[in-house]
Amino acid sequence: MNILIFGGTRFVGKSFLLHALAAGHNLTVISRRAPMAHPRLTYVQVEKDFFNPTSDVEHFDVTLDFLAYDAETTRRAQALFPFTPYVMISSAWVSQYILDQRIFSPREHEYIRGKLRAETLLEEKFRDGFPVKIIRLPITFGSNDHTN
Repeated sequence: MNILIFGGTRFVGKSFLLHALAAGHNLTVISRRAPMAHPRLTYVQVEKDFFNPTSDVEHFDVTLDFLAYDAETTRRAQALFPFTPYVMISSAWVSQYILDQRIFSPREHEYIRGKLRAETLLEEKFRDGFPVKIIRLPITFGSNDHTN
């Protein structure tokens, strides 16, 4: 499987990247940070907003977006390959925000509102027939957690 990944060089994304390579998948990673070298990994060092694929870009079986923080960058990322399944990695905090189940700091509030706007956009895309999915990961702790 050929997988396009936005982000994926830290914490949960990095873990996914390592497991996907071990499973034999080919990965193209768009990130500011270089992952480790691997024969089945292509790395494009660029800000997500500035990634502009050329006509010689491979076909991707799926796009995984670990950097979906707002509607506009999510819209642009999904539109690059509109008929390729697009998976947004979101947060369980969105559910807590919608249900008013916890108090968020101002910084968290902006983060979650951006995720919610991106999810709303993708829900519209889904209703229009595009292959999109939203995964709300729970708050995750573990080794290599860059958030401390």
